[in-house]
Amino acid sequence: MRLILASLIAVIFFLSVSCINCIPPGLQIALSEKGLNYLAQVTSEYFNHNVTGLKLDDIDGSVPITKGFIHYKIDYSFYDISITLFTVGSTSMTSSRNKGVVFQLNNINAVIQGQVHIDGHFCRATTTVTIRLTDVKLEASASLGSTSDGRFNLSCTSCTATVGSVSVDFHGGSSWFFKVLNHIKHFANKIEDKIQVICKSLEKLIDDEGNEKLKSFPIKKEINHEAIIDYSQTRPPYYDSKGMASFHKGEFTPVSNPSLKYNFTAKPFPFIRTKKMVSFWLSEYVGNTAGITYQMEKTLKYLLSPETADNAMLRAFLNTRILRNILPQFYKKYPDMNYTIMVTSTKAPHVGIFDQISCLDVNVMMNFSALTNNRSVPAFTTEAVLNVNTTAKIDANLILKVVLKSMNGNLQLKSTEIGPISSIDLKRLKVYFIDIVLKGAISSIGRMGFQLPAISGVQFVNSSVSLHNGFLFIESDAIYKLSIKMTKLYSVDKKM
Repeated sequence: MRLILASLIAVIFFLSVSCINCIPPGLQIALSEKGLNYLAQVTSEYFNHNVTGLKLDDIDGSVPITKGFIHYKIDYSFYDISITLFTVGSTSMTSSRNKGVVFQLNNINAVIQGQVHIDGHFCRATTTVTIRLTDVKLEASASLGSTSDGRFNLSCTSCTATVGSVSVDFHGGSSWFFKVLNHIKHFANKIEDKIQVICKSLEKLIDDEGNEKLKSFPIKKEINHEAIIDYSQTRPPYYDSKGMASFHKGEFTPVSNPSLKYNFTAKPFPFIRTKKMVSFWLSEYVGNTAGITYQMEKTLKYLLSPETADNAMLRAFLNTRILRNILPQFYKKYPDMNYTIMVTSTKAPHVGIFDQISCLDVNVMMNFSALTNNRSVPAFTTEAVLNVNTTAKIDANLILKVVLKSMNGNLQLKSTEIGPISSIDLKRLKVYFIDIVLKGAISSIGRMGFQLPAISGVQFVNSSVSLHNGFLFIESDAIYKLSIKMTKLYSVDKKM
């Protein structure tokens, strides 16, 4: 019953996030409910530290006053206005299919101070004023979409600020005259309306600075002038009450043929909830398009030599003395000499990811050459069909690394310049080459790792990776601080 229920939930999720004519993603990124709550906390801390001390635009206006049959007005100017206190009581960030992401700042208390000048028929005066706003609530909705070229596009769809109460205190000067102004509802309403500038600033933060920060997420990234990996979105992000997800191509193409089309697609990802902030689904499709790309660019080659070997043991093996009992004819012709092995892929590697293990099928040509008199002399050439079993690990920089578990394969002779090489010689060479030399080379390459895409400034912690049928699943918590400095508050109107 539990299995049936889980399958039903997965089907419902797949149907809800699928769309007609959408390209199946090779990479999916999700922000969980925990991630949204953390983002709300980061934004709240940002407002707490950046709003206090900011200046507001001047407020100019007039107040009509009627005394019996006498009608006159008091003109006022409120200037040198600054927020001297701004504290947020609580925050929340939720997501829904209809509204996108909804962010709330609750129980805000703010103190605004400035100078006020009034000009009436009988008096002109200037004094300082303190305005206290309590139980302020700020609510903003934002939508994370995609542009025509697959980039993120963040927009604030609505923002409202409500004020529980406003109190205005005038200090010094003709206090009796300011009390007249203080008791006029018109002025209090203007002050209350002015709090909407915080909404305007939040919209500015989302629309401008938010989109500027999202530009750091790579869309098309060129790697070593050989390959382009495409992280553009295949469809708009999806929202539900538990978080949001974005869908990306995750596709490699050659620099020489960036419009290359593949005759296969990524498999749909299953539904997985995580207790961590952010998660990544990485399809085997990504690895297979990488294999085709690098094969087409003819860059899948690796030179094993005493100079490129990354450890003393491997360097020692690249001398013919090690082979004197394995391949005696090689040692006899080039005694105690170093040699190199040029390993070249003859067919695009194929990646298969399964529960707990991934498999890599590799076809390579290996050219063995002796190093004599400062030159490389061809010795013999073999072909190998290798089956490599690996797992994966992830580090704090979101670099995915391959961990070699086992490797086996067949070795065939293609040509020889050192005399006949028997099948028995090849068997001995296979054990030496595959189990010692090639394992070390593949392990060295695997340690270089693959960088997953992310927004700059995000630090990932408590990361883990697991292997599933057709994809890797990476989940992580994160640490992030908004580094943009707010220098002013933006108002809708200067004249109020």
